[in-house]
Amino acid sequence: MALESLSIGGNKALAKLTIIPFALIEKQLKTTFIPAGLPFVAMYNPASFSKDNFLEFIPKSKTDKLTPQIENKGSVQASITVDLLLDATGASPGGGFVGSALSKTAKTLGGVDILVANFFATTKLPNPLTHEPNFLRMIWGAGLFFECKLKSASVKYSLFDRSGRPLRATISATFEEFATASALAKIKNFFSSPDVTKTYVVKAGDTLCNLAQKEYGDESLYLQVAEANDLKNYRKLVPGRVLIFPPVKKDEE
Repeated sequence: MALESLSIGGNKALAKLTIIPFALIEKQLKTTFIPAGLPFVAMYNPASFSKDNFLEFIPKSKTDKLTPQIENKGSVQASITVDLLLDATGASPGGGFVGSALSKTAKTLGGVDILVANFFATTKLPNPLTHEPNFLRMIWGAGLFFECKLKSASVKYSLFDRSGRPLRATISATFEEFATASALAKIKNFFSSPDVTKTYVVKAGDTLCNLAQKEYGDESLYLQVAEANDLKNYRKLVPGRVLIFPPVKKDEE
């Protein structure tokens, strides 16, 4: 869900690009998202960001060994690259209460390092529950919602004090779209069903078990059909009613 601009004292506060970390726990294709630490709020919104979409292919050998064929290995994925400016001069406070406190601390200590470390704490450090970097949701007002993990990040320092400590840094970060195992299973299930969606007009003598057996080859799936059609009494079907037979979830998948 995208964040909206906040109304403060009758004025619209500028929506800041925000990265929210989650620990992602998956068991038996069930995904649970647990908030994992403080979000990173951009000090300055980026002037732009780029979004790349790509397909994965693998080569196939041919008998003539001259022109290799390729076949699709995966679905379309996306990545976003964005430049984030961090400043420890006190010229502008960070976003939110935490960002403002970090900005003051960075100015007091005379270095931008603490702001850089805050970014990597959100995006890179392994979570103690999963022992992997956090799953991230990147949100910018109503214009950007991206579920991802950090792929790479480089830091460029551009302003220094008399002792040589960096006061400004630009982080050029690339985030890669991340699909959970449960989401991939749903996609697989959707396209591997006998039909994506079918409708059926109930006839006298029909039972949900028999219809599930006929459509899916498995009468035990009748409960999923009942749920999809919001049937209160699935034991007694009314002739003439139109039933929807949706993609099904099979245990073996």
